[in-house]
Amino acid sequence: MATLDRKIIAALVSVNYSDFLELVLPFNTKIFDTIYVITTKEDQECIDICLKYDNVNCFIVENDTVKKHGDFNKGAIYNKFFDFL
Repeated sequence: MATLDRKIIAALVSVNYSDFLELVLPFNTKIFDTIYVITTKEDQECIDICLKYDNVNCFIVENDTVKKHGDFNKGAIYNKFFDFL
């Protein structure tokens, strides 16, 4: 009987929250097979933290996506990521 090989993938937004990211990633990398951290290219601290883990990938969005119409737009950020998938 064949078994299904399923992977558990997580996606999270972390723009200028590197302190929180540094706290949660060590625990979550043990739970999820792959984690995508969505951030901006200006948030080098988040990018550097992601590079510490083999199963964490950084997905970069442009600042205009983050601040659409002047407000933080988490929905637009996830939509860019879903387009990537």
